[in-house]
Amino acid sequence: MLDKSINPYRDDLAAIKLKGMVNAPKYVEPQTFQIVKSAAPILAKPAQKAEQISEALCGEIMEVYDVSNGFAWGQLVKDQYVGYVSIDAICNNIVTTTHKVKVLRTYGFENPNVKTPIIGTFSLGAEVCATGETANGFANCGVHGWIHETHLSEIGEYASDPIAIAKWFLKAPYLWGGKQSFGLDCSGLTQIAFAACGINLPRDSRLQETIGENIEFDGGLHNLRAGDLVFWQGHVAMLIDDVNIIHANAYHMMVEIEPLSAAKERSDASGIALRTISRIL
Repeated sequence: MLDKSINPYRDDLAAIKLKGMVNAPKYVEPQTFQIVKSAAPILAKPAQKAEQISEALCGEIMEVYDVSNGFAWGQLVKDQYVGYVSIDAICNNIVTTTHKVKVLRTYGFENPNVKTPIIGTFSLGAEVCATGETANGFANCGVHGWIHETHLSEIGEYASDPIAIAKWFLKAPYLWGGKQSFGLDCSGLTQIAFAACGINLPRDSRLQETIGENIEFDGGLHNLRAGDLVFWQGHVAMLIDDVNIIHANAYHMMVEIEPLSAAKERSDASGIALRTISRIL
């Protein structure tokens, strides 16, 4: 059976691209939409109080297969994740983005002046369309306001060190389904840190676990190195050296750095064994 988290099909319909792979009463061609809010929760069900399973950042493209009762159901193009999003957060007038946020977060101001009202708050990885107009060190990003030029990079430009990026999020609160410094989960942290360096990982830890080179772990630290991803059931952490990990976790309820041995001891005591170490870099 295809994984529903990355394949758009439900009991009542399926994407036309899945015809012949899944059975459904009808198959639907997608409509293309774009996230126009600073960020938008991706929900498990079409309800405001439904479980948040991910977030879509400004500028992301979503292939939508159904719109009803104020929600669109579809698949994000960037990481293939499937879920519901409020129709208030999307638009079918697709704009080609030119720049992305390269800092932890930034503001879009109404005018190129820090004393003017804030239009939106944009997180690392959010994409906008700059008009080419600049003033006072700010770039005009149309409906998303004036964003400081030093906080933006062109699409296609990347950082080089996902560990350094992950450390920006140190002490950020843990939030299930989150991908911003306002709150994020374990796989959100690894996904956004690697994405900033041009490496696209799947959204969930169980999917990230299938990527990269499997590294044998015999209980020692001799064959581990910085950048390796460490997996438990439902959890992922990143090694920042050959001893310590950084991870968003519900034990500390924040992004924290600690020895891998401490996290392993805690998980072993809970009956959850470390099961995979994967090398992406």
